[in-house]
Amino acid sequence: MTNPSDSDQARNRIIRQKNIVFAVVLALWVVLIFAVSIAKMS
Repeated sequence: MTNPSDSDQARNRIIRQKNIVFAVVLALWVVLIFAVSIAKMS
């Protein structure tokens, strides 16, 4: 049988990777909206 702490570590690593990807996508979305708003003002 697998050690429960190993599966917890694997799950936490996957969750952390998903959170990092989500943060990067969100940051890129904010930059895109900011760039579009600057382009529309000028």
